[in-house]
Amino acid sequence: MRNTIHVKLKRSLIYLATILILTSCGTGLRISKSDFQRIDNHFSGTFSDTSFKSKGKNYQPLTLTQIFEVFHIKAKTVSLQFNDSGYLQVSFNDSVIIYHGKFKKRGYYEFFLSKRRIAIPPLIPFIYGSRNIDRIRIGLTKNNALIVYNWWVVDGNLFLFAGGGGGWSIDYFNRTGN
Repeated sequence: MRNTIHVKLKRSLIYLATILILTSCGTGLRISKSDFQRIDNHFSGTFSDTSFKSKGKNYQPLTLTQIFEVFHIKAKTVSLQFNDSGYLQVSFNDSVIIYHGKFKKRGYYEFFLSKRRIAIPPLIPFIYGSRNIDRIRIGLTKNNALIVYNWWVVDGNLFLFAGGGGGWSIDYFNRTGN
């Protein structure tokens, strides 16, 4: 009887550990420090709308305007600068879009295109959970190319049934002016 309880407990712990390992996640900047240059609120520049280098997981190469979720406008160049409030102003053709974000200690600017989370119960959503997150981080290389790191995830769960996916991309854009 006692052996049966130990065997069931071992199986339960192995099952729980497997679930935790398979559902864990992590994010990072994915840009080497030796190639990275910090930006601050005095940063401004004009960049090509087409990237010269892209890499990532579960992505397709996008233009800079597409990364900022502007799909209906074709632009050759995109200008970035920060206003007096520290918000990012993205200008192309005759349009200006303002993104609210924060400068991070590591030297990049971060903002979210979407950040929706629902968790029941709040800390460990084993009953119901849903996430729709699209995060953008921007910085510069030592050669003054713009780096845009995009991380996204759309997933959900109901009890032990889960589904969804995500990915990341890093795109490099050449400076064209300033």
